[in-house]
Amino acid sequence: MLVIALGSNLGNRYAYLVQAKRLLGKKFGRAYKCSQVYHTPPWGNQEQAGFLNSVACFSTDLSPEECLEICL
Repeated sequence: MLVIALGSNLGNRYAYLVQAKRLLGKKFGRAYKCSQVYHTPPWGNQEQAGFLNSVACFSTDLSPEECLEICL
């Protein structure tokens, strides 16, 4: 199982999360479970937009190293 945390605070944040799940699905197969999308305020540098965050779960036989390489 592969669990990937996703987040964006630039541009069309929601569209970026949807696109990320779609592109990851092309590499790992359709996500079998996804969390809701959550809004979180920025921390550290307060002069930036809030974040939209989500988590996607994929079933894969790839090694952690192979998964990381694909994600990067």
